[in-house]
Amino acid sequence: MKTMRSKSILQGVNVPIAPTSTSETKLTNNITISNVAYPGGVEIKQEPNPYEKTATTREVNDSDNHDKINDYLLHLYETILLSDNKTLISNIVFKDSIVLTQEDLSKVIEIQTGKKCDIRYEDPDISCCGMNSVFMKISSIRIIDEGNSADYKIKYNHEYLDLITTYHLNLKYVLIYG
Repeated sequence: MKTMRSKSILQGVNVPIAPTSTSETKLTNNITISNVAYPGGVEIKQEPNPYEKTATTREVNDSDNHDKINDYLLHLYETILLSDNKTLISNIVFKDSIVLTQEDLSKVIEIQTGKKCDIRYEDPDISCCGMNSVFMKISSIRIIDEGNSADYKIKYNHEYLDLITTYHLNLKYVLIYG
């Protein structure tokens, strides 16, 4: 087999190029490039790929928080199902999402953000009509951080959407049962 030398195509590294066979060369023009180390040759340094995705601190914390939220919700759902409270069981799923009590929703948000949570809801004042609703509409969810409060939906939008899309939690209503 003949070995031919080509011009340097890889930053000064000479690569031997040889046809795979004479009959194939005539038909398909295939060539083989073999990786041969030459004494005193040039080393090719591997540069880090700027487009390669590496785990950031936020992603690591998110995975830890996901595990904590998963554990908390699993324990909560187990408690609900074993409680045999028909009102609670029949009203926990509303509009294709899971409605939690104010205490449980606050706890999930506190686990997720690591900060204190304050859920405020609208006062519909329908008790005068003789109607008792099991749901209360949330007017705002506030995150309290070092005395300052911020709107959860605006400042923590990634986390807000994560609770809706990943866990299918309802962040518009809380469940009131008694």
